[in-house]
Amino acid sequence: MAVLVRANHHSEPIVDSLKGNGIPFQFLGPGTLFKQPEIKDLIAYLQLLGNLDDPVSLYRVLSMKIFEIDPEDLILLISFAKKISLSYYQAIRIFLSFYVENEPELKMEIKSDRYRDHLPLVTKTSIKKLIGIFKMIKRHLARVSQDSAGEILFYFLEDTKYLEKLSQPKTEIEHKQTLNISKFFRKLKEIEREQEDRSVFAINEYINMSMELGESPLVDEIDFSQINAVNILTIHSAKGLEFPVVFLPNLTTGRFPTHRRRDQIPIPDSLIKEKLPEGDYHLQEERRLFYVGLTRAMDLVYLSAAEIYGSGVRKQKISPFVFETIGEEKIRTMQSMHQEEKAQISIFDFKKSSEPVLLPPVEVKKLSYSQIQTYELCPLQYKYQYILKIPTAPAPAASFGSTIHNVLYKFYKNFLENRDLPVEKLLTLLDESWIPVGYSSTSQQKRMKKEAAMMLENYYHSFHDKSVDIYDLERAFKIKIGTDIFLTGKIDRVDRKKNGVIEIIDYKTGKKPDEQKIRKDLQLSIYALAASDAGLYRKPVTKINLSFYYLQSREKIILQRTKAEISDVDKRVRSVVSEIRAGKFPAKVGPWCDFCSFRMICEAWQ
Repeated sequence: MAVLVRANHHSEPIVDSLKGNGIPFQFLGPGTLFKQPEIKDLIAYLQLLGNLDDPVSLYRVLSMKIFEIDPEDLILLISFAKKISLSYYQAIRIFLSFYVENEPELKMEIKSDRYRDHLPLVTKTSIKKLIGIFKMIKRHLARVSQDSAGEILFYFLEDTKYLEKLSQPKTEIEHKQTLNISKFFRKLKEIEREQEDRSVFAINEYINMSMELGESPLVDEIDFSQINAVNILTIHSAKGLEFPVVFLPNLTTGRFPTHRRRDQIPIPDSLIKEKLPEGDYHLQEERRLFYVGLTRAMDLVYLSAAEIYGSGVRKQKISPFVFETIGEEKIRTMQSMHQEEKAQISIFDFKKSSEPVLLPPVEVKKLSYSQIQTYELCPLQYKYQYILKIPTAPAPAASFGSTIHNVLYKFYKNFLENRDLPVEKLLTLLDESWIPVGYSSTSQQKRMKKEAAMMLENYYHSFHDKSVDIYDLERAFKIKIGTDIFLTGKIDRVDRKKNGVIEIIDYKTGKKPDEQKIRKDLQLSIYALAASDAGLYRKPVTKINLSFYYLQSREKIILQRTKAEISDVDKRVRSVVSEIRAGKFPAKVGPWCDFCSFRMICEAWQ
């Protein structure tokens, strides 16, 4: 059987259902090998050997089923790490040092009393397993300088007895995992043949780049018939293949056919030599793709559509392609029968579902713009970051942004006392304020520091004005929304202008988005609310200018907000808070997943 989807994310509810019912499946197509759970486990171990302070990778390794560490003990150890403000790896080593009298390689020169009162109550079984894992890591670290990544990973399979399990798969799922791991090792051999540096660090860099680019074995390299499992793949990937039974889901207008997207760079008709097709070309292409999917079926094909998808409220219209295939009269008859059937069994709507019990409601009283932005991007990411507070490895973009903001803050603090500060002052402050964490290499750090210096010099010559009247710097604010919600944040800089106008300034070190996105930016509305009649500076909205300084492109955007736009902040914040308090943290899959700090522990990242 095969489920053919128009887009990868259309497969999510199907995958969840197959998992929940224990039905083996395999997702075929480009960009999938490195995202399989068993491969993510192996990648996490390589990432850990390359960076012992990578908390997400260590968490994934310790959570592997093969180690069977009690989840409660693992949470206790994470809490211990937070209490003593150390990385997972260092904290667990300190914890183990109290229990390893006969393991000299795990002992540490520490002040025992400093941590003794915080030691968690972990079971003896988990302690024994952790000692074994950390001894193994020490052994493998000793070989990093002389052995290739593939060799060290093979030691890992041997030491953990994983190799024995792979050699004797008992189920279809285990068989699939074995094939995936074998393919991953073949890929490692190819990489090691193609490049001189075969170390863990070089392979990690290659894998990270490949995951960001979505590079992985293509579907035609996979023999889907090897595994007795439901095959899930995009219709594009299914070209040339046939299956006895095919399911085509999501057959609604907007999903299949998709809404037409405008070309990023439209080409004038006069420059196109060939004859342009008449009619709706996009719809014609979608129809052709639909019939590719339809004709992949050898015996049976199932067409399916839903009235509602996800959290949507608008009823979906059945795809015109279904009407063309089956006929309008037959579809209307089927819809009528469906409504009658639904009415007859409505009594079962009261039956309790077998869904897992939800956690108690989340108490949230304070929110920042970053938290709102994160929740709207992906609720599950919000949960990992702000509720579970799983620490992540420092990101170069965060370190870079913080450095630039710190430099400009210190510069203008000095400027309030001396208006003749030269550009060299910015460069001196850059050296003093540079945050060196998160960069993948010394060369990357040097390159980024050089870019920061150039960015600050350009800012000085393009935007700095000796006559500027600074009203405030790094001003924190707290706005009450309703009766029990507070919106918090910090404004980079506020300048006084003529006629009682103030200018709220925010520095941006990233790329400038399109104008429409900037105009709708929630952050500007929050700043306007903070500075308005009831806020910090008690100014009417007509007297508040909102400016974004895009330091990379040397552009400045000045906008204003209306009272109606400010009132929308209240509605948006209340909406996010109600979702959080209701415990709604679904994964929202999209391009951002490839850059998410939690992808190694997120099962939605398939």
